[in-house]
Amino acid sequence: MSDLFNINTSKIRYWEEQKLIAPHRLPNGYRQYNVKDIITISNVINLKKMNFSLSMIKDAQTGQTDLLQKNLKLANKSIEEQIAYLYDAKKRIQHQQEIIAEYKNLVTNSFTYSQPDFAQVRNFNNTNPILMQKYLKDNLDYVIIFKIKKQKILLTQEGIILNSKEANNDILYSTSLQSKWISFLFKAEHAHPLNNNLRPILKFFNQEGFSTNLIICKYLLSIKEDKNEKKLDIYHAYAQI
Repeated sequence: MSDLFNINTSKIRYWEEQKLIAPHRLPNGYRQYNVKDIITISNVINLKKMNFSLSMIKDAQTGQTDLLQKNLKLANKSIEEQIAYLYDAKKRIQHQQEIIAEYKNLVTNSFTYSQPDFAQVRNFNNTNPILMQKYLKDNLDYVIIFKIKKQKILLTQEGIILNSKEANNDILYSTSLQSKWISFLFKAEHAHPLNNNLRPILKFFNQEGFSTNLIICKYLLSIKEDKNEKKLDIYHAYAQI
C-alpha cells in the first residue's frame, strides 16, 4: 500500500492508530486493504495536501457538509497566511541580496557623485515602543549622522530612514535636490564603533579640495572582510559637499 501511494508505511500505520483508516485484519495479523480502504487513504492524502489537520480530517470523514465547508475555509486561511509569510521571506532575501550587491559596488566604485536614496531620517528613539514598532515592522534602516566642521566631528546622531516625508520635529535630515553628495564606503568595528575609517576619509576629501559639514551613513551589513579580521559594520555613506 505504501508503494501504491508512494508514502511511508509508518504513516499508514499512524493513520490506522488514529482511526482514519481501518483495514481488515487476517488471522495471521496481516492487513488486507480493499477498494474502500484505498479510497479512504486517497481522501486522507488529498485532505493533508489541502493543509487539513488530523482533527479536521476526522471531521471530514463524518460526512457533514457544513463542517467540511468550515474546515475548508480554515485551511484556505492558513494557506493564505503561509503564502504571505513566504512572500515576505522572499522579499527579505531579495533585499539582503541587493544590500550585498550595493556593498560590492561600493568596494569598486567608491567616491562617486550620488544622492542619498531615501527621503528623510528620523531621530532614533528607542524609548518610544509604539514608534519603534512602526519602523521595526519592516527592515530597520539604521543611520548614523556626523556633523562636521573643519574636519572635526562636532555631533553624532542616530536615526531611522523614512522613505516618505513626514512633518515631525524629530526629523534629522530631509532630502534636497540642491545639495551635492559624494558616496563612499564607511566601516566601523562592530565591537568598537569609534574605530572607523572616517578620519582618513575626511583627510582624503581635504586633499581633493572637498569640504563637508554633513555625512549620513546608511547601515548595510556586518561582515568580516577577511576571516582573520575583526567584524565590521558596513555603511553606505553620503557626504554633502
